[in-house]
Amino acid sequence: EPFFPAGKFATDVKIRLSYGLAGNNRINDFLYSSLFASNISPYTLNNTLLPGYAIANLANPKLKWESTLSRNAGIDATLFNNKVQVSLDAYMNDTRDLLINVPIAANSGFTSQLQNVGSVRNRGLELQLSTSPIIRKNFKWSINFNISTNHNEVIRLSNASDHYFASSGWGAGNEFLVQVGQPVGTIWGYKADGMYTLNDFDYNTSNGAYMLKKGVADNTPAVGIPAPGTKKLKDLNGDGLVNTADQTILGNAQPKFTGGLNNQFTYRRFDLSIFVNFVYGNKILNGDKVEFSNAYAGSFSNLTAIMNDRWRTIDANGVLQESAISVGGKTVPAGAPPATLAALNKNAKIWQPIKGGNYLELDSWAVENGSFLRLNNISLGYTLPVESLLRSKIKSLRIYCTVNNVAVLTRYSGLDPEVSTKNFNYVTPGVDSSPYPRSREFIVGANIKF
Repeated sequence: EPFFPAGKFATDVKIRLSYGLAGNNRINDFLYSSLFASNISPYTLNNTLLPGYAIANLANPKLKWESTLSRNAGIDATLFNNKVQVSLDAYMNDTRDLLINVPIAANSGFTSQLQNVGSVRNRGLELQLSTSPIIRKNFKWSINFNISTNHNEVIRLSNASDHYFASSGWGAGNEFLVQVGQPVGTIWGYKADGMYTLNDFDYNTSNGAYMLKKGVADNTPAVGIPAPGTKKLKDLNGDGLVNTADQTILGNAQPKFTGGLNNQFTYRRFDLSIFVNFVYGNKILNGDKVEFSNAYAGSFSNLTAIMNDRWRTIDANGVLQESAISVGGKTVPAGAPPATLAALNKNAKIWQPIKGGNYLELDSWAVENGSFLRLNNISLGYTLPVESLLRSKIKSLRIYCTVNNVAVLTRYSGLDPEVSTKNFNYVTPGVDSSPYPRSREFIVGANIKF
């Protein structure tokens, strides 16, 4: 265009604007009506077992499609004499009339109902960059890079409440909070505070009872009766008891940044491709970390190696050093004197497994940083000379070898940071519960054109 300044900095620039409204009907059919199912409640009449019929879903005649309003502004540019291609997009998407299983009163006979409630906003930036920093007669290096960030926020819920709790299907339930002003995937639970030590108790030499000192929070309502060496949670409201009132936000499963980098090299007839992807700033609910650090199956549980340095209640001779007694109508721990337990646990670094009670209560110890950098793919190929193929009427022949899932750099302690195994619905992402390990693949092949 005449108004665009000539020069080598930018050889092509395109500005894009888009606006649109799309619907979503991805729910089961006939949910607006009451459906009956047989054999839910069979009963006996005249010594004959007859099928019973019951309502399988709570009807909602007001159901409709949810809709997403999308707004996008972008720019594509080719810079520096066609050496660099850049694409930048900014977007804001509002999803309205969300289809969510909303908790309802139990006297209805159901625990939840699918409703069109509230709205969620997603806004963010996406950047793509392509360049070829080196172009020679026998060698070429090309780079493709992308990075994106997304901010998610619940804008509105139902008229009855500005929040509700959701369960992913793992644990004791209510591990996620859905609240106006918070992003979807907000993890909810207790704050970890290490373990109870001998200094947290007064010891009664007459009956061997361990009584919590004044001012030390009591975990009984949350995970069970405290004892030396048991898990300790923070009393956030300062009332001396750790219960549901002390639960708080532990993080979010939504990453701050995601992206990837692909490098392609060509030297004569050899070609090499290296692709890495990354995620930064998300949290993972490590369910296995909780489940397999506790005696969930009584005395027969197998634990992970992290519990090798646990607080022990059985000495080298197999003698149990703890018990429970009643003091003033209250059950309290009892056992060996403090000096004996201190000697037995001089190298203890982690609490003893929870043997009963709420062993699957979530706390911040099991909510981990899910950031990672994965070397996702390496592929090396060689294309045979055309001259050597003409006799066999083959136009081209390329042989290659590929390795997928080469390595991953992460501080996450689970099998794979790229995991979500219990997402019954989209408000409970990022739960790691007994996934099958991601395999490393080796592929050898050939591309032949006749």
